[in-house]
Amino acid sequence: MMFRRTTTAPRGPSAPGRELQIPRPLVTGMIVLGLATTVSALLFPVKPFAESREGIGVATASALADDGQGVVNTPSGPLTPADREFMRRIRLAGLWENPSGQMTQSKSSNPSVKEAGMHLIMGHADLDRTVVQDAQILNVPLPQQPNPQQQGWLNQMNADQGEAFDRDFANLLRSAHGKVFPIVAETRAKTQNTLVRALADQANNTVLDHIGMLEKTGLVNFQSLAK
Repeated sequence: MMFRRTTTAPRGPSAPGRELQIPRPLVTGMIVLGLATTVSALLFPVKPFAESREGIGVATASALADDGQGVVNTPSGPLTPADREFMRRIRLAGLWENPSGQMTQSKSSNPSVKEAGMHLIMGHADLDRTVVQDAQILNVPLPQQPNPQQQGWLNQMNADQGEAFDRDFANLLRSAHGKVFPIVAETRAKTQNTLVRALADQANNTVLDHIGMLEKTGLVNFQSLAK
């Protein structure tokens, strides 16, 4: 006589040596719930991270000021408000970073600070020359003096002496370059104007060089940059 094995669990307490059989619908529900929990854990942290970036004022090219003139067609391609604001910011950078570099030559006795200052002087002299030429071609008005915040940084460094100057120079300039870097990258990726694209290429190389030289001084406080 043949006996057929049954998989039905006993009604009472599980018998010794037998595994308790879990109904298939319950197993399926547990798997779905586990997957949903995993997906939620992956997705929900994204929003707080994005909000934290907005909270610290990370600027992007898409958030640059709109001068109200709209898109202008030029021989080098469409020129957007973001393109024009990018050019103005490049000009503003040179108006305070070049004088900052010049200060290092007379106020610092630290060779690495002086070297970083020379890179700022030369880099922004070339970059300023390019942006001024492009602005004349594209009919874009440019600022002629630093903005109030930049002038405040210049005043601060001008009042500094010795190591205080070296620290302020390295950290103020490194912070400023870190903030402009994503603007350069986004402008390079989005602009349809060949002159602006070439300016962004030059600015990218200049900013990277300056960041490296400022960090080479050994005076950059990276913890303060992360705030």
